[in-house]
Amino acid sequence: MPDEPILTKFQLKECKDNFTLLSNKLAHLAAIVEERHTLYDERDNTQRRESATALAAANLATSAALEATKQATTAAFASNKEAIAKAEVAQQQYNASHNDLVKRQDELVKKMMPRDEFGLVVKNLEDKMESLRSDMLIVRDNQIKGMTKDEVLATIKTNQHWGVSTLIGIIAICISIMSFISQLIMHYASLAK
Repeated sequence: MPDEPILTKFQLKECKDNFTLLSNKLAHLAAIVEERHTLYDERDNTQRRESATALAAANLATSAALEATKQATTAAFASNKEAIAKAEVAQQQYNASHNDLVKRQDELVKKMMPRDEFGLVVKNLEDKMESLRSDMLIVRDNQIKGMTKDEVLATIKTNQHWGVSTLIGIIAICISIMSFISQLIMHYASLAK
């Protein structure tokens, strides 16, 4: 029996056909795998190129934004320094004008009469007016009592000198008050400009 074949011719043919069929299917499967491998490589390469392009664009945009931010910050600091310098100059000008104003007010105050002193002057004027009034009553009484005409006239002249002196004093006080008020008005008008 050793010479007897293991497979029959029909089985051998069937095996060969199956082997051919499996070989064809395997070759077809290998072609599909190779095709898919090629497609996947192309897609991977495309994605890598797109990612590299996007990364380069993002880096470029980031660098540009950073540079723009640096320039904006530098400009802001420069304008801030300029604004501070202008504010300091304006403050110095204000301080100088304010100091001038204070000096002028101090000078005006030095020229003014203190309230207590002014009250004393007014009181003295009132006393003098009362004295004049009483002198006039005395002259009238003396005239009635028989003073001579020359004596009455001399007394009246003396009283008139007192009255004129008092009137001149009152006028001088009024003029100084009006001068002070006009200086205050001019000063505040100059500040309003």
